[in-house]
Amino acid sequence: MSGLVLVPRRKKFPRIALADVLNRRSIEALVLQAYFQLVRVAWNENGSRSTSLASYGNYGVRLLERKAADDADVPHLWVELHANDMQTSIETRGCDDIEAAALAAEDIMSRARQLDEDTEAARPGRRTPQLG
Repeated sequence: MSGLVLVPRRKKFPRIALADVLNRRSIEALVLQAYFQLVRVAWNENGSRSTSLASYGNYGVRLLERKAADDADVPHLWVELHANDMQTSIETRGCDDIEAAALAAEDIMSRARQLDEDTEAARPGRRTPQLG
């Protein structure tokens, strides 16, 4: 073994599927586009404004911006999962910046998709797929 040097193996990094990378980039672009659209939306009486990010059946995912409050610890961007039939918020996440909003949107959009699929599966009269 003269002249050869053993190099320790590098720690393996988890691989991310290309589809996941493209999906994450698409969501980041969607959140950024929605953020720029908020400029054209009027503030409501509560000091906030919102725009839609995505819709899954009865569930909507929105980006909300709140006017700066006296408390600097309160985020001004929020991602919200909204049930349209009940006109209520199911989940909201405060975000310090666009990147955090994109991560929150990815999670909340996944949850909205799952809630919609669960609602469809529980709908009476829905035919179940036949196997074989």
